[in-house]
Amino acid sequence: MAVDQVRAVPMPPQAADWERAEREARRAAAYVAAFVGVPAVVAAGAALALFALTALVLLAPVVAGMLTWAAWRYGRPERCERGA
Repeated sequence: MAVDQVRAVPMPPQAADWERAEREARRAAAYVAAFVGVPAVVAAGAALALFALTALVLLAPVVAGMLTWAAWRYGRPERCERGA
């Protein structure tokens, strides 16, 4: 027998049924992952993007206030003491 030839080993009917059922279960799991998992990932990504945009909108006034204060504080000329 040559090296590249493969000899089929007969399986008992119960083992063949088990292998067939396992193959069908794997195929079903792949379909579930494709049709349920992918939309779930897309929805989760959309929710995270919406959360990030909401956080930006809510924090924008705080950041604007801090930048305004910094520009006001550090943009004025220093006071000179009179009489010194």
